Amino acid sequence: MQSIKGFVAATVALVACPCHLPLTIPLLLLLTSGSAVGVWLAANTWFVWVGSFVLFLGGLALAFLWLGQTEAQCEVPTNRQRQAHALSRDSATQMPNLTTAQMQTKETSHG
Repeated sequence: MQSIKGFVAATVALVACPCHLPLTIPLLLLLTSGSAVGVWLAANTWFVWVGSFVLFLGGLALAFLWLGQTEAQCEVPTNRQRQAHALSRDSATQMPNLTTAQMQTKETSHG
């Protein structure tokens, strides 16, 4: 899940990069033309520059944070480890009063 968030943050940072503003400011003014917001943005393009820069830095920081984290992975036991665990658990429940030496002697005598 962290990697999905990281890729979204990186995409936002890429789109909001200040180097794209010569393309995005006219597009933003075109989309808001004829409204009070469009008139205000045309008079205050510095607001778009500052907002884009903050959005770019925030998206970049979150992308590095979320993509840099590794999720904890559990160790998958091998077949031999599972067999050894099952054998020790079964022998401990079947013969609780025997010592280790007695269990080894008993196991080798059956073989």
